[in-house]
Amino acid sequence: MKTSRAGRLIGLVAALMVLVSIPGVALAEDGTEAIDITVAPATLNLSYQGDWVTVHTSLAYTVELEDDFAWCLNGVDATSIYSDSRGYLVAKFDVAAIAAVVAPGDVTMTLTGENGIVAFVGSDMVRVIDVEAAKNGI
Repeated sequence: MKTSRAGRLIGLVAALMVLVSIPGVALAEDGTEAIDITVAPATLNLSYQGDWVTVHTSLAYTVELEDDFAWCLNGVDATSIYSDSRGYLVAKFDVAAIAAVVAPGDVTMTLTGENGIVAFVGSDMVRVIDVEAAKNGI
């Protein structure tokens, strides 16, 4: 069943009211909210042939956060958004797309979720390596 624009707006307002009522969550005047994130894997091997970079957040999952927000990690769009077993928002990103925007070294990975009214932002440090390049002396 498709939700009307008014229904989605009502849902978003309700979600924002819930966020404001959660202890420790206070939106800044500019509408941004800092969240805690953990990026997995903590060491990203550019030669790795896996599927995902996963971001776990401190943000309680709601359908509005999945449907109404655009989630990006260092400019790469999320492939999927869902709730973990504790009810927190999790975002998955294509590992090849992430590998294309990072270089070896310590890299700050920044997750953003925006809907034009409010934005969530969180960062985590990830070690980026390239085992194959190192083996080949590159």
